[in-house]
Amino acid sequence: MKSEEERRREIEEEDRQLFMPGLTYGEYRRLTEREQHRAYQKFTQLPATVLGYWKSCSLSPCRRAKRCKGFLTEAQYEERYHRACPPCVGNSVERHAEIVKTLNALLERAKELQRAREEKGRK
Repeated sequence: MKSEEERRREIEEEDRQLFMPGLTYGEYRRLTEREQHRAYQKFTQLPATVLGYWKSCSLSPCRRAKRCKGFLTEAQYEERYHRACPPCVGNSVERHAEIVKTLNALLERAKELQRAREEKGRK
């Protein structure tokens, strides 16, 4: 059986682990639910950009920047939009599935690049 100090040390170690770009697990856990959703929205803006959702976005900053920059408004949040996605996804099941698929592909590609760098470094 683990002592209280061992359990505390494990939690502290877990809290230091990177959870998503720019946030450790501990930092993420301390955010409010709304702030957690906003962090996810930042993360899902990349696949929304890759998919070209900015081209038909209702937000002019996204169209001008030619990339997704949008966050859900309180009204959209209450309308049950996909809370982890930018407003261009709306409550579309198809767009949400495309975001997830593209995000997974981007993460897999990043892992491949990391493995290639590590392999190159060993030679």
